[in-house]
Amino acid sequence: MKSLRRLFARPGPSEPAVPAAVPHQCQNCGSPRLFREKASFTAVHSVSASRSISRPFEPTQIHCRKCDFLVCDDLYGDGAAAYAQLAAQAGARRPRIAAQVAEAVRAAERLPALSDAQRRRGYDRIRQAWGCAGMRTVPADGLRDTLTRIARGYFAEGSHQVSVQTVERTAVDFSFITATGWRPVRLVRTADGDFAVYGQIQLYRILDAA
Repeated sequence: MKSLRRLFARPGPSEPAVPAAVPHQCQNCGSPRLFREKASFTAVHSVSASRSISRPFEPTQIHCRKCDFLVCDDLYGDGAAAYAQLAAQAGARRPRIAAQVAEAVRAAERLPALSDAQRRRGYDRIRQAWGCAGMRTVPADGLRDTLTRIARGYFAEGSHQVSVQTVERTAVDFSFITATGWRPVRLVRTADGDFAVYGQIQLYRILDAA
């Protein structure tokens, strides 16, 4: 695995949080029986290797009554708002992501095309562990823009490190690290030369943001 890198450049204003699209059915089982509830989390911003600052936030989440799948982890962008306040308090600089996106694009373009069955087998191996909400197709000519959007979304929600890793020569993991967790995003190539992307539930909210 390539070493993780701290990625901060010139300072700039925090980007506002964008409310997520409201799901109407569970991505896991298809049930329309959804409910909302408040959750309690702590946003942690790493100021240095030995110091961090934090603040609590309470995102509104959507769950499925039938299978208990987490359909949306943060409906109103409370996490991004909390991290923006911490970044402003710490005087953090905006993350520089262009080089890391370019690295991920180069790695993805070297991937072999997989059949639908091959992609499904790979997805099924990790979908429960990661809480995936399906595979999203990304056109080859839109890959850079999509990865840039993903990176901006994760950095706005507390990520401060990223890695690019090729997995078993058939997939690329574009992974983000926060002070409290790991946010993997997996890329595979489709039979027609486009790409499929999947990951934890945060990914789908970022992709669906207006």
